[in-house]
Amino acid sequence: MLSHYLKEGRPEAGLPGLQYLDFFRLMNENLCPDTYFEIGTNEGNSLTAFACDALCVDPRFIVEQNVLAARTRSFFFQMTSDAFFRRHKIRQFFPDGPDICFLDGMHRFEFLLRDFINTERECHDRSMILLHDCLPSNERMAERVPRTDEDEDPATRYAWTGDVWRMLPVLKKYRPDLRVLVLDSGPTGVVVCSRLNPASTVLHDRYDEIVDEMFNLPLSGLGLQQLWKLFPMVDTARLAATPADVSAVFRIA
Repeated sequence: MLSHYLKEGRPEAGLPGLQYLDFFRLMNENLCPDTYFEIGTNEGNSLTAFACDALCVDPRFIVEQNVLAARTRSFFFQMTSDAFFRRHKIRQFFPDGPDICFLDGMHRFEFLLRDFINTERECHDRSMILLHDCLPSNERMAERVPRTDEDEDPATRYAWTGDVWRMLPVLKKYRPDLRVLVLDSGPTGVVVCSRLNPASTVLHDRYDEIVDEMFNLPLSGLGLQQLWKLFPMVDTARLAATPADVSAVFRIA
């Protein structure tokens, strides 16, 4: 089933798939999660894509829309993710663990790595963690400080991933036990991690080593082409044409 919806990813071709919020709505409709956790709520656009109970963390919410909708429970913590995990556990609010998690906080690799470690330990065996902005299509996007280039294509000119692309080689090297897929949702992709293991301590135990290793790996050293080939890419437009297959593609065996 999955192989039918895979495609070759090429940075020069960009990410022309379904806009990521539209695909999140498709996931909501077909996977029917009961609980949702996110870091980096901002204006609440990703939150509105999911209809279930939600737990949201952001150091500065800018929400001007109805994000409560018909949810039974909604929790908002206006603090950094590090502060949240020092003081709280996701399972305080969702005892069975979150079904879907979306990590879209600070676009710095070491922050996302900590968020992933802290989130995974709260998950269950059918949870999914979604990582945003890990697939830059040029090196300007992947700089740690955002800037624009007026000569760049307007479609990507204002896109900024920071260096969270480093999560991909880390997952490839240190967590081969995970199932990792990349959605071709532009402009900077979404990484879907499943078959999670809350008991795993590999990333936690080797955190400092991993950060040092990755800071010594420039994107030019790995290469955009190689980055885009690390994990299978899902053709979201093709999958959206047969929405009943969403649950089969993302079902956790």
